[in-house]
Amino acid sequence: MRLRILFAAEPHLEERVRRDIDRALTGGELTGPDGRTSRWRLLSSGPAEPSTQEGAHLARLARG
Repeated sequence: MRLRILFAAEPHLEERVRRDIDRALTGGELTGPDGRTSRWRLLSSGPAEPSTQEGAHLARLARG
């Protein structure tokens, strides 16, 4: 599975947000409200330019 996470943050907080996201994904396990546990392995992580559609969504996120 490929996962893309969009977030809006002040420039001085960007690296912290990225680290927090990576830390959560590296954990590799989550138990949902139904009691079932999902497991995964993070293979890679890194920034990418947003698509045009994602850019519009990011603008909405930034407006708050």
